[in-house]
Amino acid sequence: MSKKVIAGWILTGVWVLIWSLYLTANWDALTTRPFNEWGDFFAGISAPLAFLWLVIGYFQQGEELKQNTEALKKQDEALRLQVKELKQSVEQQKILAEAAKTESEINLKNYAAQVESEQKRNLPRLYMLDQPRVKQQENDRVFTFSLMNKGADISLVKFIPSETMIEAGIAIASKSDQADWPQKNQRTVSVWVKKEYFNNPRDRHITFSLEFTNLDGDRAMVEIKLIINDERTLTIYMEPQSYTVVE
Repeated sequence: MSKKVIAGWILTGVWVLIWSLYLTANWDALTTRPFNEWGDFFAGISAPLAFLWLVIGYFQQGEELKQNTEALKKQDEALRLQVKELKQSVEQQKILAEAAKTESEINLKNYAAQVESEQKRNLPRLYMLDQPRVKQQENDRVFTFSLMNKGADISLVKFIPSETMIEAGIAIASKSDQADWPQKNQRTVSVWVKKEYFNNPRDRHITFSLEFTNLDGDRAMVEIKLIINDERTLTIYMEPQSYTVVE
């Protein structure tokens, strides 16, 4: 209860007490008056009280409006604070998401680099040691040369011709198929090319595959390029950075 209301009740009580004492002191004289004068009497007594409570009500309503306004301001401030916290939370989530994405990309790159490094470690590297020796065998030209493995140790080696080689009538074989091929060891390889190929070569660059078992025991395959320059020379080119695991 506000101070204004308390003061209003006190003034009302004092006012009623004063007129009660007046009525008590002048009761005999007042009883002889007609009823219309009694009405005027009580109306005169009540009018100041009504005006008093009208004024108190006005100020009380103003205070309540002020309190409601303050409450609305506090609610608005709380809402603004919630919106600000929500924005900060969203920004923080964005930062965390970006950090997680960056970390994931780094982990993926590290994994890819690890796989690439592992593949390089298990990768054979073949180099021709000399120019091929060429001889005529019926309708074929036979190129014989030595290949050195300067990469990782491999085993169960197998040369697999491509469809282009088969269509062109070109074959490749090694006398040591299915044997181990350690690092810095060489083996003799022969390539058979039909004589008709040189009259109308479809493609000087022909690929074939080398299938092998690597150091981890996986069956793998690399692609090697065979370049037939003319009837006397050819080139083996292999510079793979990775291999394909055979299921």
